[in-house]
Amino acid sequence: MTDVDRESQELAARLEQHFAELFERCMKDMPICNFSLQVACVGFQPFGDFTLGIVLTPWFMNICAAPRAGAPKVEDQPGATRTLALPAGNVDFLATDLDGERLLFASLFSPMQDFVDHAAALATAEAAMAALMKTPDPAPPPPPEKPKEKVALDRRAFFRLGKRA
Repeated sequence: MTDVDRESQELAARLEQHFAELFERCMKDMPICNFSLQVACVGFQPFGDFTLGIVLTPWFMNICAAPRAGAPKVEDQPGATRTLALPAGNVDFLATDLDGERLLFASLFSPMQDFVDHAAALATAEAAMAALMKTPDPAPPPPPEKPKEKVALDRRAFFRLGKRA
């Protein structure tokens, strides 16, 4: 993240702090957690009216979309689904209240037991963010149609209705 986009940096820091505190307060003894992972925010950047990035915790990896300063607030009720058109395609998010702020989250992984270590989870989050922000390659053009075989019409072919003998 660059100094120019301080808003994305600040959101990532707030989310990291929130989920680190949540881990210590509520999740640190839960068997759903992968204890080789830590809380991290990956790839937060502006996207239209939102700041978009990935939140990684020992119990989930989610895409997060938060309204940018001056953008319309998320009015969807908590638990409501909202679809955002990302460069890679449409993604369904759930509205969530977080510290008095309404944010959108979309699940990528949960639980996180398949990740062998924090580096693997970070690499996956970075790859997921890159894939979400990449416009898909255009579909290849359809193959040209084969020209239809012309049948010479003579009297015999006429009586056979153009079928060959």
